[in-house]
Amino acid sequence: MFVKTNKTHICLTIALNVRKLSSIGQSLQSLPVIKIPKYLKTSLSAVRHNEHKRADQIVKEDKQLNDSSLNDHKFDPNVCVISTTNQRLNHFLGQKYKCLDKIPLVSKEWINGNNTNGQSMRFHVHEDNPSIVVKESPQHLSATFRSLGLKSVVCDAIESMDIKSPTGIQMAAIPSILDKKNVICSAETGSGKTMVYLAPIIQMIRQFKEYNSQQTSQYYPKGLVIVPSRELAEQVGRVAQHLATYCGIGVAVMMGGPPQHISHTGMDLIISTIGLVQPLIQKRIYSIRRLNHLVIDESDTLFDDTFGGEVIDLLGSVLVRDNTHEANDESDNEESRLESTPGGLQLVCVSATMPRNLNHTLGKIVDIDDNFDIISTHGLHHIMPHVQQNFHRIHKFERQYKLLELVKKDVRIGKPVMVFSNRSDSSNWIYHYLNDNGVHCLRLNSEISDKERYDQLKRFQSGDCNVISCTDLGSRGLDTVGVRHVINYDCPHYVSDYIHRSGRTGRMGSKQDCLVSTFVSFKPDVMMVKKLELALRLNRPIDSVDANIKHQMNVKMKTVNNSKEMRAKRKQ
Repeated sequence: MFVKTNKTHICLTIALNVRKLSSIGQSLQSLPVIKIPKYLKTSLSAVRHNEHKRADQIVKEDKQLNDSSLNDHKFDPNVCVISTTNQRLNHFLGQKYKCLDKIPLVSKEWINGNNTNGQSMRFHVHEDNPSIVVKESPQHLSATFRSLGLKSVVCDAIESMDIKSPTGIQMAAIPSILDKKNVICSAETGSGKTMVYLAPIIQMIRQFKEYNSQQTSQYYPKGLVIVPSRELAEQVGRVAQHLATYCGIGVAVMMGGPPQHISHTGMDLIISTIGLVQPLIQKRIYSIRRLNHLVIDESDTLFDDTFGGEVIDLLGSVLVRDNTHEANDESDNEESRLESTPGGLQLVCVSATMPRNLNHTLGKIVDIDDNFDIISTHGLHHIMPHVQQNFHRIHKFERQYKLLELVKKDVRIGKPVMVFSNRSDSSNWIYHYLNDNGVHCLRLNSEISDKERYDQLKRFQSGDCNVISCTDLGSRGLDTVGVRHVINYDCPHYVSDYIHRSGRTGRMGSKQDCLVSTFVSFKPDVMMVKKLELALRLNRPIDSVDANIKHQMNVKMKTVNNSKEMRAKRKQ
C-alpha cells in the first residue's frame, strides 16, 4: 500500500512541474532578449547623460561669455589687451564682467586642461608708462624739481644727469622728505625712487653743514642708506657721489672687503649693505649717535624674515622721530629744522612693492599710522601697461630649445636680454648651455665671487655682452635701462618676484619695444599667472603681493605638517 501511494505522489508531482514549465515557456516568449550585460547598459546611459549635460553647460558658458560684458559700458574692440590661442578668451580695453565668479581665464584652462602645451597668452601694450607724468593739469605744467623745494645746486646736479622733469612718485614724495617726515614710499619699478630720497637728503645734509659747521665730524655721519646687495650699494653710491660733488658733501660706499671700486669722498652720507652696519659700528669705523636720516631701500626685501632681524636690531638702537610732534610744532622755522634732528632721526622706506608685514616688523618700533606719510603711485602692484608680456605654456624639457630660439633672435638684432632662474645652479647651467651653443653669455648669482659678479655686471651694463643669466640677485633695484627683453626661464612662484624681474625692462629712458617672456611649465607657475591675468582683466592691483618669502614658506610648511598630522590621526 505504501509503495503504491508513493508512486502516485511522484506522478502527480511530475505532471504539475511539466504544466508549470510549459506556462513559463509561453511567458518567456514575450520577454525582451538581453543583447548587452545590464551593468554595461547602465554605464552607457550615464555616459550619454553626462555628454548631454556637458553640451548644455558649454552652450550656457558661451552665452554667459557673450553677455559678460556690461551693456552700459563701452569697450574698444580694436584694442586687444589679452590675446590667446583660444580667441574666445581674448580681452579688450575697457571690457568689464558682470559675474566676477564667471570670468573667462586662460590660466584656468591651463590648470584643468591636459593638452595645453604649446599654447600661449599675451599681454599687449595698451597704455603709456605710468611713471611718466602727463602734463595736463596746471599743477603738472608747473612741476619742476625747483618747485618741489630743491635748491638750485641740487637741481643743476640732477639736470646734468639728463633728467629734465620729475616723475609722479618724485613729485609726491620729495616735499614730504624735505619736511623731515617719516615716509614709506612705494612705486613701480624704474620710476626714479633712488632720486626720491637722495636729492632731498643730500640737500638737507649740505644745509646742516652750513649752519652747524662746528658739529660736523667724519666719525658721525648724518645720513645712512641701507640696501640688500653690493651691486645696488655701488649703483646708489655712484648717483650719490655725482649729486654730492655739486653740493660739497662726502659719500662713503661700504660693501665689505675687496674689491672697492668707489673712492670715499667723506662720511657725511654712508651707503652700505645691511650685513656691514653693525660690524662697522662695533669696530668704531663710524657712529650713528648723531644720525639725522636713515633710508631703507628695497624695504620689501630688507623687512623679509631673512634680513628683518638685523634691520629691527638697527632700528631698536636709534630713536625715530614723531611726525605728529612735528606737525603740532607751530614755532618751526627753517633754522630750527636745520639743527641736529630733534626728537629722533628721519626714517624713509622705499620699495617697488608695499611690504605687507610692516605692521608686524616696523610696528614694533614706531606707530606706522601716526608717524609715517605713506605714499604710493596709481601704478603700484599693477601689470605694466607699456611692456608686452608673453606667457608660453611649455613642457619643462622643451624650455631649453625655446630659450635658445628667443635668445638667438635677440642677439641677431643686438637686443640686451636677461634670463632669470630660481636657483644658482640653474643660472650656471643656462650660462654654460648658451655659451656651448654659440651664444656669448654672462652670469650673476650668489655662487660666484664678488669680483666676478662686479665684472660680469659691468660688462653687461656697458654693452660688451648682451646676454646675462641671473637669479633674483639681479632683479632688485639695479638700473638696467638698456635691457629690452626679460626671459623667465624659471617662472617665479611669487608675484613680488615677477614684478621685480619684469621691472628690469621698460624703465624710464628705455626703448619702447620691451618684452617679458615667461615659461609656464608647472602648476605653481600657472597659479601665479592666474593672479596676473585676473588683475589685468579686472583692471585692479595684483592680489597677494608679498615679498616675505621666508614667512610664506614657513606658513606652507606649517600647513603641510598639520595636514600630515591630521592624516596620521585619521589612520589611528
